[in-house]
Amino acid sequence: LKEGDTVGVSMGTTLSTILNYKQDVYFSNLTFVPLIGGIGTVANNLHSNSIAEGLSQNFGGYYLPIHAPAMVSRIKTKTELMKENSIKRVFKKAKHLDIALMGIGVPRQESTMIKTGYFTPEMIQELQDQNICGDICMNFFDHSGNIDHYEYNEKVVGINIKDLRKIQYSIALCCGSDKCEAIQGAINGGYINILITDYTTANQLNQIEQ
Repeated sequence: LKEGDTVGVSMGTTLSTILNYKQDVYFSNLTFVPLIGGIGTVANNLHSNSIAEGLSQNFGGYYLPIHAPAMVSRIKTKTELMKENSIKRVFKKAKHLDIALMGIGVPRQESTMIKTGYFTPEMIQELQDQNICGDICMNFFDHSGNIDHYEYNEKVVGINIKDLRKIQYSIALCCGSDKCEAIQGAINGGYINILITDYTTANQLNQIEQ
């Protein structure tokens, strides 16, 4: 971090744990922005708004909230929401990030995604049948990192993860052997350029590369 940075954050269990750790470094003019709207019925501390707010308290500066759901049922609804000035302001700021901090999810029946209330088990099975291996900010991608063929992505009130390719530090926090394919898909798509993980996961990724 440096003075004046704009930091975008996603949602999720792994990312929320950062708030438990406070550094001695404090900045006066950082901006933290959520990269996706609220996530339904899951605990508030996992929301991107809450994580952005907590990081602003820990490191300094301020945050801009998104008062909108993470996903809507119709593309027309999303189009109207994105016209709201308060929401436009956040995503305008998100177009000029210095740092993005994200988790990577996988479409499985026991995932946080199911707990959000936006997805039924049948929808998760549909994603699996389409060879989806992971998501960032509920933008689903396959092993090649492709996001273009999946209709759910069009209904997400959040960033288009293709914009992450332009950011100097696009950081993923993700670990676990079940996440290796999702991490590889994110790398193949160019959505992350820094990975924070554990030794076992890193070793498995290295074997995939070989």
